[in-house]
Amino acid sequence: MADYQIICRNTEHPHSHIVDVGTGDESGWSRIWTIAEVLSAMGTGDRFHTISPTTGERAEVRPYTCHIQGCQITTLRSDEDLTKDNNLDNLSTCAV
Repeated sequence: MADYQIICRNTEHPHSHIVDVGTGDESGWSRIWTIAEVLSAMGTGDRFHTISPTTGERAEVRPYTCHIQGCQITTLRSDEDLTKDNNLDNLSTCAV
């Protein structure tokens, strides 16, 4: 089982779903993962997280199903905590 730090994400409208994420470290992303790849890796025991650049606080990342207007798309969400800059929605876009 591996543990990966998510450092960036890309979204898609209309509900700003996260469609892929980049894992790596402070030097940049080393791999871009689709949501299906992340969910598959989680299913085999791999873990994903974010880290706040200001506090060092870690937030675990989990599957999330959107229920806005009956959407039902499964994407990702970081655990809620008091630190905003480790929230998946607040990470930068993965530049390709």
